[in-house]
Amino acid sequence: NKSQAICGLLCFMFLVVFVVGVVLIVKELTSKEITITNINLLVDNLPTYAQGKIRYRYELTPCSIKQIDNDRITVTFDVPVKAATIGQSLVLYDNDICLGGGKITNIK
Repeated sequence: NKSQAICGLLCFMFLVVFVVGVVLIVKELTSKEITITNINLLVDNLPTYAQGKIRYRYELTPCSIKQIDNDRITVTFDVPVKAATIGQSLVLYDNDICLGGGKITNIK
């Protein structure tokens, strides 16, 4: 019947819009490149590749490190990290050795 077909089509369209919306929201919550400032280093020289962590319970994520100047570092993660927020700390590690970190000021 015609009303069932219309109802089915509307339900399908709603489902498509919902799924696309969820995918876009999840994509917005992930970041691959993060800039930190207010740097506090515990080593004399940073490696160009290490692991980063944005939360205490978050797993270490491999990343490239580029020191822009004395108070700015750009960290590029191999895989996007979830829910990085400006103002949070990002801490850098070389396996179990803490290299230092800083405050997140830019997210891409």
